[in-house]
Amino acid sequence: MRGTFIALTAGLTLLMSTAAMAHDTTNSMSNDAMLQNTAATSGDKIVCKPITHEGMLVRTKQNCNTVDEWKRIREYTQQQLSDYQMKSMRFGR
Repeated sequence: MRGTFIALTAGLTLLMSTAAMAHDTTNSMSNDAMLQNTAATSGDKIVCKPITHEGMLVRTKQNCNTVDEWKRIREYTQQQLSDYQMKSMRFGR
């Protein structure tokens, strides 16, 4: 009985990990296609990007913004990170 339970648990674990790996590959392909699609468009086109969280197997939401808004969000995030790094260098001694 224990052997059957262990074998069944191992089989389910292997099956779930395979499904998670397939899902990750699909997301990376769709993100690459999405980036290529937005590169050739104007700034007014709306682009939706999936919101993914570590450990989740299914997407729950999408975040939709125009190409210009995505650019502003990226630049703002880069600036925040740069400011944080500069502050940590100043006070890190």
